[in-house]
Amino acid sequence: MFHYLEIILSFEAHLKEINPRQRQLSYSLTELLNYIDSLVDISALVFEDKIRAYVPHDRQWIKAKISALLQKSTR
Repeated sequence: MFHYLEIILSFEAHLKEINPRQRQLSYSLTELLNYIDSLVDISALVFEDKIRAYVPHDRQWIKAKISALLQKSTR
């Protein structure tokens, strides 16, 4: 299973750092995806039970998973 929450928490920590006086954070999915694009090196190793091995995934896969999960949670 891909744990996207760590990436979102990292982005929120970044927002708090650049906006220290703002009490409540708000951001769009586009801003989150732009943040992911700004990271120098990002990938995910996800364990696949079927093949009993870790499979690497790139930035685009991560962005697609986060987008799908967040859009699903807003419905």
